[in-house]
Amino acid sequence: GYNVFIPNTFSPNGDGTNDVFYPRGNGLFTIRSMTVFNRWGGVVYNSNVLFSWNGEINSVDADVGVYVCLISYKNMEGRLLTIKNSVTLVR
Repeated sequence: GYNVFIPNTFSPNGDGTNDVFYPRGNGLFTIRSMTVFNRWGGVVYNSNVLFSWNGEINSVDADVGVYVCLISYKNMEGRLLTIKNSVTLVR
């Protein structure tokens, strides 16, 4: 079996706990992309290589609030799947 866990909250405040947002789970064999959007639909993070967001936009702390993320990955059977989830940034 496999499962995918996408955290719904993270706190990039430098305390060493939940400072980075990233997908977790068993069966995430090949993550293809991760994109994070602000509430207006603007892309604040996009990567096809690194799949963790540190809560910054252009090296500046992002505003506290709710963001939407799209994560595309291949599962154990080789199927390409996309997860859409919201994540709340708190400090």
